[in-house]
Amino acid sequence: MRPLSSLELSSDKITFKKNELAERAGRATFTLVVNNISTELVAVKLKTTSPGTFIVQNNNFVLQPGDNHGVDIELAPTKDVDEDPASVRLKQKFLVTAATVTSDRSLTSRDWADMGQGQIQSQMVPIKEAVPERILTMTAAWDEEDEMIVKATLLSGSEVDTLVVHPAATLHQVRGSFEVMLTTEYSYKLVTASGEILHDTADHMCFAHLMQLGITESFVDHDAPPTATVSSLTRDSAKRATLCIAVLLPLLLCMLLGATQPLDTCAHANKKSMLCMLLSPWY
Repeated sequence: MRPLSSLELSSDKITFKKNELAERAGRATFTLVVNNISTELVAVKLKTTSPGTFIVQNNNFVLQPGDNHGVDIELAPTKDVDEDPASVRLKQKFLVTAATVTSDRSLTSRDWADMGQGQIQSQMVPIKEAVPERILTMTAAWDEEDEMIVKATLLSGSEVDTLVVHPAATLHQVRGSFEVMLTTEYSYKLVTASGEILHDTADHMCFAHLMQLGITESFVDHDAPPTATVSSLTRDSAKRATLCIAVLLPLLLCMLLGATQPLDTCAHANKKSMLCMLLSPWY
């Protein structure tokens, strides 16, 4: 059989709470949602290693492209009083099988049997004890050294823990760090202060970006020229421009006067003296 590629399951395991697994009367239900992510009709069938342990309605159906279907898996009452219900149920597994078809008619057992193994896709789904979930509200801020301070708070308002992480840390790294620090008795759902769920699908993304910390405003580009150097260069350029104007302007005036009026020796000497006085502060 090939891996399940035409379908996407809502969970890779079927979970029940500890007290539900221990209840001999059963009745607890888990809904596994099967999504057709292909562009073709897909026939689906669910099998289990112990049919008497579960009650499954409509476990054989066909999905249109993009369609989905929820399969209710109910715990059946335990008949053997000598066995622990939880241990018996946790040993079981489900097998989800799928095959692309040309008709929306549900396949019979004979149809499935006649199919070649290369046509059938499959995925094993185990029975697991559900781990209680806790919601952690995440907040983040920059410290004075441009490190990111991440705090996790329970819905009750009590602070769980604080991390100091690299500015480029991903959601996966932050999530993993908290899971190591916190008790394994719970699973944790991370949300932002605004209530947005930080899904596993975003684990590759920069955590600072997800928290909208404004990275471009918080970091100094060490590869860029220092601001003081740029300002100094600007001031030097302005000073040189002012010096050139101060030197050239009197010369231009002198040349204009010389071109428009005949100069006698005395007048020429006086103008040369005035020109020297004008230029003297710059030399």
